[in-house]
Amino acid sequence: MDAFPSPPSPTPLDGDRASIHGTALSISNRGLLLLGPSGSGKSSVAAGLIALGADLVSDDLVVLSRRGGGLHLSRPAGAKAAIELRGIGLRDVEAAPPAECTTIVFLSHSRARLPEPEAWSALGVDLPMIRHPATPDCASKLMVWLR
Repeated sequence: MDAFPSPPSPTPLDGDRASIHGTALSISNRGLLLLGPSGSGKSSVAAGLIALGADLVSDDLVVLSRRGGGLHLSRPAGAKAAIELRGIGLRDVEAAPPAECTTIVFLSHSRARLPEPEAWSALGVDLPMIRHPATPDCASKLMVWLR
């Protein structure tokens, strides 16, 4: 198994839209997309971010839309505003509107203590990407980073 896997690629939909298995949040009107394999801790990190004041855009499946030069994150049409709390159940949360994505977090081990910048691309939009495992301090580090 690759110690430093590549983040997933989105699945094309129609026009300038795609979908991806991930969790999207809004922090101070800045969109954050959490990516990682099933069971990597996306919803757990999202729950920590919500507890610290972030708003959930979508859990499990995220729709990506290219608008202008940016990438917007939204919940699929008809999807419930809820988060899966593994071992506890589904929890309804207040729905956040679509958000323009500013950062990708790929839940994976980093190559270095102070890593070189990485980028992730979708629908022709390049975005900065951070690699970080879903450790207990991940949510608090992300809140500090994005404020």
